[in-house]
Amino acid sequence: MKGRPKTPLNIDRQPPVGSTWIIQHIHTGELCKCSATCHNDKNNVIALRKFSGPNPFFTAKIGSAHTKLAYLLFPCSVYLDVCHDDTNTWKWLDITQDEADIKQLWYSEPNLVTENPLDEEDFPSLPETGFVNIDDLTDPKNPL
Repeated sequence: MKGRPKTPLNIDRQPPVGSTWIIQHIHTGELCKCSATCHNDKNNVIALRKFSGPNPFFTAKIGSAHTKLAYLLFPCSVYLDVCHDDTNTWKWLDITQDEADIKQLWYSEPNLVTENPLDEEDFPSLPETGFVNIDDLTDPKNPL
């Protein structure tokens, strides 16, 4: 039984909808977590993914509600040497978050900043007196 030939891609695996992957910033080398877009994101992207035809691509989102959320488009045609996003900022590594955890890779979330106004205030320092050493607390002869 013959069917339509599979479109060759420059990535080994097609990211499933909503799956979490690790990408690398091209200029800084920073590893960051991203996730393949899902049906909830369909209003923010042209299409979730298209792995057939002359210009195959998939989309991913990076960031979260606590940081700036950005949508990335990764062209994945076999004619491209490396899978970069359309802004040429992020490189697709083809590593899932679980695989990165097993390999003990350090990754973060881009633009991770706290917007808590209390972070900028100067709080008085606590006095160093009155602290009990942890060894004293575990001593059975300690009256505490």
